[in-house]
Amino acid sequence: MSYPRYRRRIEAYPLSGALARFIIPQPSGPYGVSLIDVELVDKTRRDPYTNASERIIPISVISPAGLAATCHHTIQSYMVNATAAYWEEGLPSVNASISLNNTFTQTELSLCTPVPACQSDYPVILFSPAFGTSREFYHIQCTNLASQGYNVITVEAPGQVDVLTFANGSVQYADTDAITSDKAFTAVVDVRVTDLNFVINTLSSPAFAQTHPNIHLNTSQVAIFGHSIGGAASLASIVNNTRFLGGADFDGAIYGPPLSHTTTKPFILFTSSPHNQSLAVTNWATAWKNLVGWRLQLQLADSQHYSFSDYPFLLETWGIANASTKEILAPLVGTIDGKQALTSIVDIMHSFFKFVFSQESVQGLVVVEEAKSLGDFAVVNGTNT
Repeated sequence: MSYPRYRRRIEAYPLSGALARFIIPQPSGPYGVSLIDVELVDKTRRDPYTNASERIIPISVISPAGLAATCHHTIQSYMVNATAAYWEEGLPSVNASISLNNTFTQTELSLCTPVPACQSDYPVILFSPAFGTSREFYHIQCTNLASQGYNVITVEAPGQVDVLTFANGSVQYADTDAITSDKAFTAVVDVRVTDLNFVINTLSSPAFAQTHPNIHLNTSQVAIFGHSIGGAASLASIVNNTRFLGGADFDGAIYGPPLSHTTTKPFILFTSSPHNQSLAVTNWATAWKNLVGWRLQLQLADSQHYSFSDYPFLLETWGIANASTKEILAPLVGTIDGKQALTSIVDIMHSFFKFVFSQESVQGLVVVEEAKSLGDFAVVNGTNT
């Protein structure tokens, strides 16, 4: 399988009109991508948060849809309206002087219509978002990664996200501020690991293929990554399920099995500028010792926890991140340029997943050298091999 690589400059632009619409351009890779929202229903367990008789897990399937230059282009909303409206009201709590009116609700993605015949040619990568945060907050990052030749599946965590709009229009809210202890977060990770296992098993089943003719995935090669608690769930899933070939954690404290079990699977620990293994609350030092295969710890320059999401790029796109707001926004997204952060993260993840799926040791060396050459990453800890 080939992994063509080149970079287009990523620039968003508003459309003129009575109300500005912010169109995120095509992803940076050689392929156009499609995005299909699906709800998977686990009938074998009760929902641990609502006690419903089954658990509904929304996912988004982001897949290559032919060459970017020739695919059938389309525009899709960045978020469904109810979720977008909530975040326009909710995020200003960071600072009351910043208004997000007509931002999320007016943001759209430049995508392509699905081409199911293309999808099975590419490996599958699952993504798990931060605690409290909608999976859509990573769809600019994940569409750009998918455009390099991957099926990226973003997996929602109902009951662990502040707001979730289901396909039937119903909205679920969660009090995520109530979760504070290590024991509680370990339970959160356990739920996610079960969800992620269910998702990959369902996507692999003939029944799913029959009921979703617009999605044709080959799940023989699967990797996983996530942000914050999603990163913790990614490592726990790798320890729990041999189907996951490797993965990455974006600035997430580790809980559960990785603190007592080893893995030989390749793994990257990404940290923001303020965080390192000396922080006991992250449990990184313990987890790091249990990574006995290829491992790498990188630190993103001038970053904060949410630099690993779409936030920095969006705030710049909307004209909110500028010289006058830089200091106000720094605790949330750092001072790194949003486009630069997006490009660097996608570049290093593309290089890493090439290594995971090829298992070629020379590609592991390429990952390290590329991290050094990009300039936005400090190599904090090197590899075992």
